[in-house]
Amino acid sequence: MLTRTQIENATTEELERLQARIEAELQGRRGAEERDHQSAAVEVLKCHETLTGTFQWQMRECGHKERCNKCKSGKRHGPYLYRFYYRDGKRRSEYIPLKKARALGLERPPVPLGQGIASPPTWGHSTIPGILYCKNVCSDGPIRACGPE
Repeated sequence: MLTRTQIENATTEELERLQARIEAELQGRRGAEERDHQSAAVEVLKCHETLTGTFQWQMRECGHKERCNKCKSGKRHGPYLYRFYYRDGKRRSEYIPLKKARALGLERPPVPLGQGIASPPTWGHSTIPGILYCKNVCSDGPIRACGPE
C-alpha cells in the first residue's frame, strides 16, 4: 500500500503508471468474476453490488453429478445467495442463509422454468426399516424414491 505522502510526492508520470497498473488489476479481477459467472456448474440469476461485496443469487450443481437425477438432467439446485469479496488480495465467497438474506432485504428470486424445486430435499422414513425417501414434490413429477448418500 502507498501512503498519502508517497502519493503526494510521486510525479505525474509515476501516478499515471500506477493508475494503469490499478486498472489492469481491476480488469483482471472483473474477468475472473465473469469467468465464474459463465461456469457450467453455476448460473447467476441476480447480482447486487455493495461496499461489502457482491451478492449473487445462484443456481448450482450439487457436486454429486453421477448420483443426482436433477444434475444429470441439466437442472441445478437453488437459488442460493453468496457474497463475493476481496480480502488480502484474494477473492473469497460466503454462503448467506435465506434467513439472513431476508434480514438484509435480499429476497430470493423465482426459480427459472424447468429448474424444479428450490429447496434441499427433506427426508422421511419409508415402510422398509432404515430406508429414507425424498418427500419433495418436484416440478418434474410426484414424490419419488431416492436416498441420501
